[in-house]
Amino acid sequence: MTSTFVANRNELEEAFKTLRKFLKRRTDIEVVLTFDNGRLSIDANGITVRASGTGSLHGQAYVNWRSLVGLATIMPEGDAVLIKVEASQLIIGTTMIRCIWQESIIKLIEYPMDAPVLMTLQLKDKYTDEEIVRSGLLEKVWEAERQMDEMIVQSATILRPLGIEIGDVRTLVEVAIHGDKKE
Repeated sequence: MTSTFVANRNELEEAFKTLRKFLKRRTDIEVVLTFDNGRLSIDANGITVRASGTGSLHGQAYVNWRSLVGLATIMPEGDAVLIKVEASQLIIGTTMIRCIWQESIIKLIEYPMDAPVLMTLQLKDKYTDEEIVRSGLLEKVWEAERQMDEMIVQSATILRPLGIEIGDVRTLVEVAIHGDKKE
């Protein structure tokens, strides 16, 4: 017997509308659909949206945003949307999307949309690389690291007349981010 999930169409439509607003036409983003306890959570690039529903589907489907963007634009008709997974295909209404299905649920990182750079840099201290990637936060971490390097260079340039080198600034920043732990 196939496990299914029946999502509230209005909530699912609102969830997709929010994702479209923030993800625009980007195609390289992995989206994680988590089915758990009568709730569908959709995580993409640090954004989480939800829709309620009923059913026995339990697990996570990993798909590319490019595959969902059409569905996010034109939702199936009716008050409810039937969702199921069969043979590596996520089926939403009549739309079939290739997915990677996982019966167990990996907890995704909860991350505010407007998180400060320091919080983003500290993710690597709290989570594994796989958790960061699965939560869609890898690009945000890379961007924060790029900003950090830029700030270190700027600070060292300003402080050079005082005999402070780039290594001194980097050490200060590393302590501020990670505490006194030794690498």
